[in-house]
Amino acid sequence: MATDRTTEPQTPLRGAPPVGPAPTGGGSLAPDEPVWVTLGAGVLPAPSDDELSSRRVLAQLALGVLAALLVVGVLGSLAARQLAEREAVNDAATMAGVLAEAVVEPSLTSELLAGDPTAVAQFDALARDRLLSESIVRVKLWSAEGRVLYADERQLVGRTFPLTADQRDALDQPATIAEVSELDESENAFEEDERAVEVYRPVWTPDGQVALFEIYVSYDPVGARTSQLWRGFAGVTTSSLVLLVLIVMPIVWHLVRRIRRAEAQRVELLQRAVDASTDERRRIAATLHDGPVQQLAATS
Repeated sequence: MATDRTTEPQTPLRGAPPVGPAPTGGGSLAPDEPVWVTLGAGVLPAPSDDELSSRRVLAQLALGVLAALLVVGVLGSLAARQLAEREAVNDAATMAGVLAEAVVEPSLTSELLAGDPTAVAQFDALARDRLLSESIVRVKLWSAEGRVLYADERQLVGRTFPLTADQRDALDQPATIAEVSELDESENAFEEDERAVEVYRPVWTPDGQVALFEIYVSYDPVGARTSQLWRGFAGVTTSSLVLLVLIVMPIVWHLVRRIRRAEAQRVELLQRAVDASTDERRRIAATLHDGPVQQLAATS
């Protein structure tokens, strides 16, 4: 005698694959075939590769400090050079003003402006004795038309060159104009240095005739002053960054430890949630098996 048997689908255990006939080629299931839905696999997600590490954070902090030192060093060097050039230009302008009033104008005569050889020789002796020095490497006197009335480089005396815009401004305003020059004008053909601090200042004879007094101040002190400023700036900046790192490192270390503890608590809570979900699914499966399933089996 045949006995009818009814098989009920069982709830899959933790990690077990779905049980049931596979769908047919048409992609649709028969009405009596059960549909399995996985509510949870009961497995924690794989650990992330980007776990917070104290060493990694401190290494990134050290790299950031090194990058900051590099950037500050470059910017500080540029700022120190600009400041040194500004100081050299101001000092050269002040020096030219003092020399023009104390040495040049008392010795400036109409004969010198007319190109008299005796007056030129007398001014040359004065210039080499009281104007030229280790810092002042060139001295010139210009007429308003661009003729070189005097130059310590004798090959330039008597030659005419077109006046630059700065030279014309110094005569027209009148004013003292100082700047760092690249010495690329035709009048500087005999110069050996590539750069110098160039100063223009108008001077007048006792009868009111105007001339342009020009000096070249050596650029070498600018380099020395730049080094002094950069060393002072770099020392202050480096010590400040090192002090900042010493203050920040304990704070970063404490924050990293707190974040790692928070991550451990999150993982623990996630594990508890997964375990509770697994226990609940097992309890529901056992209740179904011991209750309705047994009643249906007994009824059959």
